Amino acid sequence: GKAQAIVVNSGIANACTGEEGLAICRKTGEAVASMMDGGIPENVLVGSTGVIGMQIDAEKIMTGAKALMEKKAYGIEAGTEASKAIMTTDTHNKQIAVEMKKDLEKKLQEFATLNDNLEEVSENREQIEISRYYEKLPKPVLIATQEYIEGKVMYRNPAKEKAKLDF
Repeated sequence: GKAQAIVVNSGIANACTGEEGLAICRKTGEAVASMMDGGIPENVLVGSTGVIGMQIDAEKIMTGAKALMEKKAYGIEAGTEASKAIMTTDTHNKQIAVEMKKDLEKKLQEFATLNDNLEEVSENREQIEISRYYEKLPKPVLIATQEYIEGKVMYRNPAKEKAKLDF
């Protein structure tokens, strides 16, 4: 399905909290979905950032979710405000610009065929970047040839060395 809502907590990460933490996430998704017309709990994305290992106060999350449902916001500005609201130790919000996202999708599509999945597209892109990197490197044969011409390469013939020792 498609995401219908995103609920994000900042302050307590709800990570490493076991079954209780997972139950709070599910309860949050169900509560927010019930406040929406046609809301589906599985389509409510729940996330947290902050201190790891501590339990979230479920009542605070529910109270906050109810208050925010009354102030539903959409669009780029709402996304920017949401990304700023969950900053903990970050110095800037981690939001990909809409135009940048479109440019990235367009570039990825250049490498994709109709049958490619995102993993294949990323792998192809990575292979192209690696190839470009290695194409820029000096060629070992050319380097070795130049060093031989300049007398920088030392070589030896083990058979001749052995013959000198067998006198």
